[in-house]
Amino acid sequence: MQNNNSTSTILSKLYSYQEDIQPYLIEKNSLGTGLFGSVYQGKGIAIKQIKAIELNTGHQEKEILAQLTNADAKNVINLLGYTTHDDYFYLITELVLGYTLQGFIKELSENHTLSSFSLNIMIGIAIGLKHIHKLGIVHGDIKPDNILIDEKKQPKICDFGSAIKEGMPRINCALSWAAPEVISNQNITSKADIFSFGTVMACMEKQGFYNHPIGFFAKIRDGERLPISPDWQTADLIRDAWAQDPEQRPTAETLELKLAPPNNDCGQRVTKKASYS
Repeated sequence: MQNNNSTSTILSKLYSYQEDIQPYLIEKNSLGTGLFGSVYQGKGIAIKQIKAIELNTGHQEKEILAQLTNADAKNVINLLGYTTHDDYFYLITELVLGYTLQGFIKELSENHTLSSFSLNIMIGIAIGLKHIHKLGIVHGDIKPDNILIDEKKQPKICDFGSAIKEGMPRINCALSWAAPEVISNQNITSKADIFSFGTVMACMEKQGFYNHPIGFFAKIRDGERLPISPDWQTADLIRDAWAQDPEQRPTAETLELKLAPPNNDCGQRVTKKASYS
């Protein structure tokens, strides 16, 4: 396939004719499966298949992705098109042929130290969340499986099936990564994503960190947290991201500034005893 021109031809057909998506699939095995659908590799594109029973969810995800794409949001997967066929709704996005952050974390040694690569991934996630939150959107399911690493070693936040407009109630997400207010079914703000991002950072600091007992999310709701090492480079940032009161958590932009090193010398800006306004 000839990259952009051929991709544009495919997408124009998808927009115009609502035709069968099957001819554009390359692999029948899914790249990943989430709460609302499965993602397949197409010819230069990724295709998310959503069952008709979740049609409202599919349209909501489409609208949110379109808003982010139109705003040229950084470190976020781009929407290219959508269509319906038979009993399915399809979202067509850019294809990221890399790996998930979860795959990267699994390869970390138990006693590794935080690398410049890991810090750059954290910074990219913070930038992505900053753009998402500026549009009044809450991703709602930030976890390593929903962060792709592209060929340029940059993170791309994906799977917006749980995304909502800020202030709306209840998100369908993995409770293991959820903020206390999500578990308690309260109204949700962007600070719920910050809590989950704190857990992602902890997992990048220590391989296997989040293998907690089943049901531990109930303790998170009540204010308990898994212990973290004071020696971790991002320990204070994680602790602040885990504040029980959402208003006490830093913004994504603040985390970006605290993580981002001057002159791209990774790690120099991560400081202890950070304060936020």
